Amino acid sequence: MKIRRIEILLGICLLIFVMGLKAGMAADSIGRERLELASRLQAMSHGYFTQAEWDRALSDLNELIGKAGRRGAHEELIELRVLEAVVYGNMLSDHQRALDILKKTLSAYQDQPYHNVRRIYVQLAEIHARRGDDAAIGALIEEFRASRHYDPQAYAYEGGWGREVPLAVTRPRVGGSESITVTTMLKYQQQARFAPGRLLPDFSGVDIHGNPVRLSDFRGQVVLVDFYVPEWLVWRRDLPNVKNAYQRYHPDGFEIIGIFMGRDVDAWRRFLREQRISWPQIAGNRSIPAQYGIFGEARNFLLNQNGVIVGRDLRGADLAEMIRQTL
Repeated sequence: MKIRRIEILLGICLLIFVMGLKAGMAADSIGRERLELASRLQAMSHGYFTQAEWDRALSDLNELIGKAGRRGAHEELIELRVLEAVVYGNMLSDHQRALDILKKTLSAYQDQPYHNVRRIYVQLAEIHARRGDDAAIGALIEEFRASRHYDPQAYAYEGGWGREVPLAVTRPRVGGSESITVTTMLKYQQQARFAPGRLLPDFSGVDIHGNPVRLSDFRGQVVLVDFYVPEWLVWRRDLPNVKNAYQRYHPDGFEIIGIFMGRDVDAWRRFLREQRISWPQIAGNRSIPAQYGIFGEARNFLLNQNGVIVGRDLRGADLAEMIRQTL
């Protein structure tokens, strides 16, 4: 009888192990599909695709979400919901739908012990930053600190658009027990203060020729404040469009101020000569990007004649059209 009981216990343990192994294999399979789909969506975000192509991609995403739910792969399901919010919020500019997806997912998992719930908080903060709602991010931070998911240990959040444009998180002056999740949300809170409709605070620096450059001196012109490093793929790929826009609209009152955030100033000077870039350039002033919460991303702000932000992170035809409308 005792031997039989041991056999039963061993059988139960083996069943639990096999079920866990299958769940892990299912999660791994879904994880690979998620990464492939994320790569595809990222490529789509840098080009021009029809509504039908976006509909197919979103259909594939919804199918994978359903698969993760049926297989009980909750961590992957959370990742997929965050990816869905990124598609709507960052690629399709439907911020409200992105917020609805994230809030619904958070409501379903906020009392569960899943690690990726923290990604929901981070992505909510990112969407609020795009909307310029720094108060909402402040409330979100307090909610996170009071939740079971607050963890003072380091949490590695990866964002941005691929290895070429990583999201580099720089910790502000916080206590040693603070979490990277909170630090990232604080970063987005700072960015929210520089959303469209707000006045971009003044800054000053020295250009490549040693001449003083102050943003307020350009009032009356439409200005693109461009933070970059030439090696960044997104920025480099869009450079021909920026040069064309400058050539076309500069006579009508359009100006660009380039803020170089790299370290190799000599290589940067050679690059400017090779590319025949003639608009004002500032280098070596780390306080300017830090003032706007920019740490390692290709960013730009398009300002109207009064210095008010009318667009942020504009590329390609979107940039040219916004310049035309603002002029």
